[in-house]
Amino acid sequence: MVTLVDIDEDNITLVLDPTNPGLGIYKNGNIIMFNSNDGQDIEYKAKEYITATMFKGGLNGINSTIEEYAQSFAKPKITMKELKEKYGLEAQNKALKEVRKKCENKTNMINNSKNLDRLVQETKEKLSENSYESQNIMENREEEER
Repeated sequence: MVTLVDIDEDNITLVLDPTNPGLGIYKNGNIIMFNSNDGQDIEYKAKEYITATMFKGGLNGINSTIEEYAQSFAKPKITMKELKEKYGLEAQNKALKEVRKKCENKTNMINNSKNLDRLVQETKEKLSENSYESQNIMENREEEER
């Protein structure tokens, strides 16, 4: 399901599409996606009147859809070039790399923690074995001294 988010600082409606992972904007009644492999924007006609009637509550849904449509013609506070720099494919890929890096770091921390737990357990076992051996040595000495 595509999600629209108003970004007031840029005066745009950002389109989040988890189905075809990507970002775009809702502009001039169209959805313009920035995640094309060939570098060209993908533009879709926004046709949500039936959806608005079914899922947004009948006439109220149609009214809000018309308001959103009209708002899509508002002039953004930044240029299309700046929008692409901020939300385009390159920016999306950079963000994904950062998220992956954070996930890897977290995974490494978890693995390191597990390794530390294992080392602590092994050390405790060794200490316990050494303690047992020391006890035996002491008992043997005591018996020899008698």
